[in-house]
Amino acid sequence: MYVPGDGKDSLKEPMLQTTNNSKYLEYDLNNKPAPLLGAVFMDYENQPDLTKSDVKWVFGHARAGIEEKKITLDTRVFNNMNWFAKKDYFDSHRVIVMETPERKYYYEVTGVKVVNEFTNLYQIPTTSDKKEEFIKLFKEGARNWLENSKISGEDNMTVFCTCRIDDVALRTLVLARQVPDNELKEFLEKNKELLNS
Repeated sequence: MYVPGDGKDSLKEPMLQTTNNSKYLEYDLNNKPAPLLGAVFMDYENQPDLTKSDVKWVFGHARAGIEEKKITLDTRVFNNMNWFAKKDYFDSHRVIVMETPERKYYYEVTGVKVVNEFTNLYQIPTTSDKKEEFIKLFKEGARNWLENSKISGEDNMTVFCTCRIDDVALRTLVLARQVPDNELKEFLEKNKELLNS
């Protein structure tokens, strides 16, 4: 996965998954201990297939100062997700790309919310009705929201979650809508400058 717009090394992360949500908080992608670094991973309860309709959750540690907008030698920085809480970054970085061996999936960043670590948003709805409720709950009190978004309970979507350096009890959540194939041509044309940056 990666976020276009900040250079080729900005948040270019392999995404892992195992049978729990604790291992990759402490271990890297080579299965070596890496406290406070870990790896980026999908919730163990998610179906790994990106075409499945459950709301995906992707987690990773933030590993840079929250106000710093720079690429460090450690390119494994999920802190980019915190940058989406800033309006100017949210407005200028509208795309997240997730690649599989078969194809690329494009996601439109829809909303950002800063929540307590025990938020009731941690759920994996699978039906369109439950996903509609989830979207409504996410939008209430969102830090940033894309007002003309087409997001609905019919969509595939992912929430990217990271910790905040300023308060360890808080999490930044970035909600992104998977762009359906019938909208893909128009979306890619609209965002071609960003995707080529």
